[in-house]
Amino acid sequence: MFRKLLWCKRLLLMAVTCFVLFAMGACSADDPLKTGPRDRDVGRDVEHDPLVHDASGQDIAIDAVHDVAEVALDVDFEGDTEADTADDGQSVQPTLDFVTHDARAIGASVASFHGELIELPPEALSDHGFCWSLEAEPSAEQGVCESLGAPEQAGSFELDVENLEPGTTYHVRAFVTDGSDTYYAGAVSFTTAAPAPRAFVASRGEHSDFVRLSWNPAEGALWYGVVRDGQEIVRIPADRVSYDDADASAPLELGAPQISASQGSFVDHVEVSWSAVEGGDAESHTYALLATYRNADSPLSVATSGYRGGGQALGYEIEIDGVWQAVDEGLVYVDTSAPAGTLLPGSVSASSGTYATHVALSSTAPTSSVGAPVSYRVRALGILGSGVASDPISGYRAVGEETYQWQRSAGESDADYSDLSGASALAFDDFQVSAGVFRYFRLVVSAPGALSQVSSAQRGHRSISNIFEYSGVAQTLVVPAGISTMTVDAWGAQGGAGAWSSERVVVAGGGGGSSGASGIGGGGGGLNGAPSISTVNLPAGGGTQSAGGINGYDGSPAGFGFGGSPFSATVSGGGGGWYGGGNGWGGGGGSSYTATGATNVTHEQGVRTGHGRVVITW
Repeated sequence: MFRKLLWCKRLLLMAVTCFVLFAMGACSADDPLKTGPRDRDVGRDVEHDPLVHDASGQDIAIDAVHDVAEVALDVDFEGDTEADTADDGQSVQPTLDFVTHDARAIGASVASFHGELIELPPEALSDHGFCWSLEAEPSAEQGVCESLGAPEQAGSFELDVENLEPGTTYHVRAFVTDGSDTYYAGAVSFTTAAPAPRAFVASRGEHSDFVRLSWNPAEGALWYGVVRDGQEIVRIPADRVSYDDADASAPLELGAPQISASQGSFVDHVEVSWSAVEGGDAESHTYALLATYRNADSPLSVATSGYRGGGQALGYEIEIDGVWQAVDEGLVYVDTSAPAGTLLPGSVSASSGTYATHVALSSTAPTSSVGAPVSYRVRALGILGSGVASDPISGYRAVGEETYQWQRSAGESDADYSDLSGASALAFDDFQVSAGVFRYFRLVVSAPGALSQVSSAQRGHRSISNIFEYSGVAQTLVVPAGISTMTVDAWGAQGGAGAWSSERVVVAGGGGGSSGASGIGGGGGGLNGAPSISTVNLPAGGGTQSAGGINGYDGSPAGFGFGGSPFSATVSGGGGGWYGGGNGWGGGGGSSYTATGATNVTHEQGVRTGHGRVVITW
């Protein structure tokens, strides 16, 4: 009887419902509702927006909103059931009133399912709960079901579910169990929240070839979409958590530095310095990221800015005479390999036999030149490589103050030199050199910033005197090798026999003979010998460069190399010489002679008495 009353009650409820729907234009004469709910499962078209996002991109869950009124509908039992029998003998399926409401509190992985038992049947239900899946009609065979146990009374029931996939559309419906039979209400669908990626950052100048984007992985995402300046530029698989945007705007090229180079400021190097280079970074872009899930895209992540680098100089290179090389650090380069300056020694001389006590050394002033100029350029090194090179500039090393050092050879060859103590001026007298030896002398010229230079060697020696006294015989002197000049001091004899040679080089004229009874002899020497001074008869003439002196009295005339001879005891002979003096009461003096090529010749008459003498000095 309860079932019949329940059925009538249900028909009344459906009639009211159909009336309402008909008034809304949603119920027709052939609407299934008019034929009774026993022939189908309850179904309702539902529209809902399961997700709403706030301004910050955070996901918030709201209840689904439907555009139809919730009404209690019958749900057919599924499976084999024992049918009731109506009064007319027809078989009647048991009926039950329960519905599935929209899911609420929807998050990325959680939701709250809601159902309602509008009225309990007379027989107790053994279980009730929810089934859900990705398919349209979830069931125990196709989906996940969770039991809430046997219901104690009619009314709402709910289930909080976790571990759902984000951005995924689920279908859910309530179920009840009557013994071994399970019955399902109409299904509703919802989509879990699709969280935006988090910790999204972009590089800012760390890379010159790209902007690197990175983020934390979004659980459940299948793809990521990169958005640059409002336009999605690429989609990448979810197994990646970074992306290098090589199409971002390129950075500016590093400019040329301002450069200077020392020019003669330092003797041991050239100093090159330059200004720091500050190039521009690339244009900045605004980036955002979205995650694509199974059934939804996330909102954009929090935006960030990024740009390609290249504006900062990481180092510098310097070009030296066309060859580039790296600079270790800083903005200064000291080029110790720049060419040194040069020195050119002066002309040196060493006295040879000029002084008996020392050798006089002297040099003209040396000349110096700065080092050869070197061409320099500098360019910055950035992430992109080399920047613009500076204009070339030249620099050079200076030459410092000159110093001098005289050196003397150890022997008579141009070798084995040692420094002379205290000999540090352009002129120096070497009193330490031994007499009678020949040595070589040279000057070493030094200056900071230049290689030391050595002058040519000059031979020098102290003077050596070779004295020849009258011996009555010819005497021989061997001149050492290397002697090109010598000094000869020759004195003619007071008188007497002698000898001569046609190869004479230096002849000192002899004085004329004297007689106490007749007069004083003329002095020998000079280009023309002096005549005698006679008190009797005529004086005798002196010898000349081309003839003997005229006799003052009878006797043999003077000639080449000999004086006139007397003819008696009272008559004096002429002095010998280049040409001899004439005889007479006082003999004429002989003339002197020097061969062609002799220099600094001095002739004097009447400076010596006694025998002749020769001193040869070199």
